[in-house]
Amino acid sequence: MNAREELTDIVAVVKRQLMYNHEIGLETPYLSSRSLAYLERGPQRYPIPSVETLSYHSLHELEQFIGDCDRCKLGKGRKHIVFGEGNPRARLVFR
Repeated sequence: MNAREELTDIVAVVKRQLMYNHEIGLETPYLSSRSLAYLERGPQRYPIPSVETLSYHSLHELEQFIGDCDRCKLGKGRKHIVFGEGNPRARLVFR
């Protein structure tokens, strides 16, 4: 079993457990709308959204989306993701 298949299996098990807990009347843990949507559609690797279609209100939100990204070969050897420098609460940002 490769890593993708294993993660798909784990997500399915968690989904079944959450559904079972709901059926027997247990209160479900808080899940963000993104997490709920992910559980509904299941894991999908492609297509990866383009930067232009994404909207984030803070660097923290962007960091949460990127997580432990390994889409390129740089991801294999790095220890931390670096966003850049400057004030994360700047009112104006140029790219």
